[in-house]
Amino acid sequence: MTHNYDVFVSYRQAEPDRAWTRTTLVPALDARGFSVCVDYRSFELGTALIESMASAVQLSRFTLAVLSPRFIASGFTTLERIMAQHLGLEERDRRLLGLVLEKFPLPLELRSFVLLDATGGATAEGPEFDRLFRALSGPKEGSVDRMV
Repeated sequence: MTHNYDVFVSYRQAEPDRAWTRTTLVPALDARGFSVCVDYRSFELGTALIESMASAVQLSRFTLAVLSPRFIASGFTTLERIMAQHLGLEERDRRLLGLVLEKFPLPLELRSFVLLDATGGATAEGPEFDRLFRALSGPKEGSVDRMV
């Protein structure tokens, strides 16, 4: 499958998630040259929100979930996460990456993932985010680095 974006950023549009995602995370991804799909600049006006969410997941190599209690409480972000997980299972590939914005009890379905810990006042710099940028830069289409 051809992807239009390196990453779709799935986050809760409630504070502080919204501000951190828009002022810290997305600019850091842009600065490193990743093509980023994010709702406020990628979703076309007048389209159905769920249709835009599904397209964003399908057209992006990865979905990056900015995890917080607010993310878990939202039906829309849950749907984006489930779509990314399902697509990953269908393709037998990693499609969902998780970034923990603050410490909270993770739901069972996320406990088995290796997640990026961004709980220490994350500024999108340093070794934690280098791991994220390496993952997003990883093998492209046709790679043998797939899940078994």
